[in-house]
Amino acid sequence: MFNFDGDFRPRRPQQNFGGASQKSDRLTIIRKAQQERQKREDARRQQNGATVIQSSVRSFVQRQAVKGRERDRFDEYRRTCGVRNLQDLEYLTKRIVFFYHGRNGKDGDRLIFLCQYVIKNPKEIFEAAATQPMWTYRIKKLLGLCLQQIFVPEHSPTIPMRMLEIYSSNAYVGKYIPEEPTTGTASSSRTYLEAIFCYLIRQKYFRIVRRLIEEKIPPVDEDTTTIPNPIAEALLQMLLRPLKLLPTANEAFNASILQSFSVHILSPDFSAQIKHYIVPALAASTDFPYISLVRFIAEEYQGRLDYQNTILVDIDDDMDGGGVTAESTPVSKKARKNPDQESLQLSSSLLYSVMKLGENQFDKLNTEELYSAYVKVLSSMVSNLTKLPRLALVTYQPRQDDSSDSESDSEDVPMLTNCENQTLSEIIAMLNDNQRVSYVVSFIDDILDKSEVVQHLCLICHNLMTYNRLAVYQYKLLYMLASKPQFVRSLWYTLTAQTASQGFSSPISLLSKGLTISKYDSDRIVPILASFCALFGRLIATLHDGEFCQENVLPGTVSKIMPFTIPEIIPLSTTLKEISLGLVELAFPETRSSLKDSYRTMLTSLNNESTSHYRLKCDPNEQSKNVWPHLLKVCVSLLRQIHTRDLRRTFCPDGHWTAQNLNLPLDKPTDLHLSRRRGPRPFQPIRDFTREDVEDGPPLSTKQIRSITILREIPFVVAFNTRVGVFQGLVAADKLRTQGDLQGFLQGPSIQLTVRRSHLYEDAFDKLSPMNGESIWEQSIFYLDETMYMHSLCQTKLYEILYLGKRFSDRFCVCGKVVSCD
Repeated sequence: MFNFDGDFRPRRPQQNFGGASQKSDRLTIIRKAQQERQKREDARRQQNGATVIQSSVRSFVQRQAVKGRERDRFDEYRRTCGVRNLQDLEYLTKRIVFFYHGRNGKDGDRLIFLCQYVIKNPKEIFEAAATQPMWTYRIKKLLGLCLQQIFVPEHSPTIPMRMLEIYSSNAYVGKYIPEEPTTGTASSSRTYLEAIFCYLIRQKYFRIVRRLIEEKIPPVDEDTTTIPNPIAEALLQMLLRPLKLLPTANEAFNASILQSFSVHILSPDFSAQIKHYIVPALAASTDFPYISLVRFIAEEYQGRLDYQNTILVDIDDDMDGGGVTAESTPVSKKARKNPDQESLQLSSSLLYSVMKLGENQFDKLNTEELYSAYVKVLSSMVSNLTKLPRLALVTYQPRQDDSSDSESDSEDVPMLTNCENQTLSEIIAMLNDNQRVSYVVSFIDDILDKSEVVQHLCLICHNLMTYNRLAVYQYKLLYMLASKPQFVRSLWYTLTAQTASQGFSSPISLLSKGLTISKYDSDRIVPILASFCALFGRLIATLHDGEFCQENVLPGTVSKIMPFTIPEIIPLSTTLKEISLGLVELAFPETRSSLKDSYRTMLTSLNNESTSHYRLKCDPNEQSKNVWPHLLKVCVSLLRQIHTRDLRRTFCPDGHWTAQNLNLPLDKPTDLHLSRRRGPRPFQPIRDFTREDVEDGPPLSTKQIRSITILREIPFVVAFNTRVGVFQGLVAADKLRTQGDLQGFLQGPSIQLTVRRSHLYEDAFDKLSPMNGESIWEQSIFYLDETMYMHSLCQTKLYEILYLGKRFSDRFCVCGKVVSCD
C-alpha cells in the first residue's frame, strides 16, 4: 500500500548535463524573437514568391497552348472555308486579335491575309461598322495590329499602311458612312474616326509615324514643303489625319491627340526630316489646328504652375533632366504609377515648332484670350535660351577686376549639340522678326491691367537679356517694348501694387533689406524688376533733359514719351537705391554654403520632407548664376542714369542719394585693396585662395567687399566728405608702400603738371592725352604710383575737386574724356 524508496528529502538538487545555464537580458531576448519573426517572414515571402512565379509560368504555358490551338483553328478554317463574308471575317478576326504576336512570322502572314480581304471590301465593312459598334471595335483592333506589323522586317509595310490609310481616312469613311444631318449630334463618320484614333493614340500612333518618317524619308538640309519621294506625302497625310478632327466637343479626345502629337513629334530632339520637312509642311497646311495646340500647351503649363503653388515645391528642381528649363514635369503620385502616362517636355524643339507653325497664324490670334495664351506658351519655354553660353561682347573692354566675371560666365555651360545650338539661335531670331514683334506690341495697350500677361512678357525679355548683355539695344522686341512708356509704367506699378498689398513682407521690401526671398517670389518678381530697369534705362537714354523733366508738357496733360513725372521719379529712385544696396548685401552675404551640388543632392534624396524648407527658401546663389548678377547690373545702371540727370537738373532734394544706414568700414580706407588682380564675384560661391591672392595679402572680409562694390558701382550713396577721405587715405597708403619715408618730406618721384582753370579742357587734352603728352606717359613708366594717381583721379573724381573748387565740380576733362562729377 505504501512504498518508500529511501528518498526522504523533498528538495533534491537537479543536475543539468547540458552545461552551465546562461541567463539572457531583456534586449537579447527581444532581439532573438525579432530575428525569429524575420526568418518566418522571409520564409513566407519565399513561399509566396515561389507561388506567384509558378502561377505565372503555368498561366503563360496555358495561354501559349490556348493560342496555339486557336492558331490551328485559324489555319484550318482558312484552308477549308477562307473568307467569303462577314461571318467568316468575324470568326477569323476574333482569333487573330487574341493570339497575334509581332515576333511570330506566321502571325504576320495571317494578319496580311485578313487585311487583303478587308482592303478589297471596304463597303460592307463600313456598313457593318455604321450599324454595329462591335465592328468598329474589331476594326480598331486590326488597325492596332497593323501598327505593330509595320516594322516587322520579314514583311512589307505596304499592306498595313494601306489598311491604315483606308480605315482612318476621312475621304474613305465619308464615302461609305453616310452623314447624319441632325443638329446637335456628331455625324457617324466623325464618331467612327474619333473611336479609331482614340485607340490608335493609346497604341503610340504618332511615335510609329515619326519612326516611319525618319526611316523612309531621306534627310534634307533646308526647309521645304515638298520632297520628291512618293512616301513623303503619304506619311505627312498620315500625320495630319488625327489633327484634322480637331477641335471637337470632346475635350479629353482633343487633349489626348495634342498630348501625343507634342510628346512624340514636336518635343523630342529634332531630326533633319522633322525640322526641315514636317514642321514647314504643317505650317503651310490649312488643316493644322494651331489655335488648339496653343491653348493646349498654355493649359498644360498653367496646370503645372497650379500644381507647384498647391504643393509648394519648385518645378525647376524636377525639370533639369529642361523645362519649366524645363525638361520634365512633376506629376501626382497617381500619375507616377501609370506607366503609360506621357509627360510633355517644354523643350527648345517644342518652342521652335510653336513659333515656326505660327508664322502665318497671327491674323487668327486676334483676341486677348488667344494673345495671352500665345505669350504664356512662349514664356513657358523661353528659359531654354539659358542653355546657350552668354553672348560674348567683342567691343567690350572689361576692367581688370572683371576677369572673374568672364570666368564665371564660362563655367558650368551645358554641352549642346550643333542641332540644338542652331535651333536656339533660330528661336532668338524668330522672337525678333518683324511680324511677330508687331503682333506682340499691337496688344500692349490692351493688357496693361493684366498682371499675369505682363509677367509672362517680362519673363521673355528677362531670358533674352540674361543671354545677351546688349539685348535691349540689339533685339527689336526689347527696344520696341522700351518705346512704349505706358508699358514701362505698368511694370513699375505692378511691382508697387504687390508691395502695397503685402507690406513689409513683400519681395521688394525683403530685397531692400538684403534678405533672401523664396524661389516662387524670385521667379515672379525678378523678371519684372529686371525688365523694368533695362527697358526704362533704354528709354531715358534717348530723352533730352527737357523731355525727361517734361518742361514742354502742359499742366494736367500726360507725356507721351516719359512714363513718369518728376514727383514720381523721386520715390522711384529711392526704392531703386534701397534695392541696389540690398542686392549688394545679398551678393556678398556674411555666411555662404560650401556644400557641393552632388553632396546637396545626396542630402535632398535622403529625406525629401525635411529638405522641403530648403527648396522653398533657397539661397539666390543656388537659383541662378546669371539672373541675380544681371539684376544687380541693370538696377545699378538705371540708378546711375537717374543720378546723372539729377546732377544736371537737381530735381531731387538734398541728401536724397546718401544712404543713411550704411554700415561699412569706410573710416579705414587703407584696408580697401582696390588693386587686386581678381575682384570679388557677386552671387558666386567662395573662390579658392590661390598663390596669386597670397601675394595681395589676406582675403577681404565681407564688409570690405561690400565697400569696394559700392564705391565702384554706386559711389554717390556715400557722403561726399567720406569719399574724399577715402581717396586721400588710399593715395597716402599707396605713397607709403612705394616711396616709404621719402613721401613725408616731398622727396619722392613726382610729375609736375600745370593746368589753367580758364583753359581746363585744353590743358587736359594737351598734357594728359596719350598722343599729345608722350613725355608724361613715358615718364610714368618709371613712376607706377603716379600712374595710379591719375587712374584714381579718373575713377573717383574726388581729389581734383579739392583744387578746382565748386565752380568746376560739374564737369571736367581727364585723359581726353568728359566725366561728370558729384
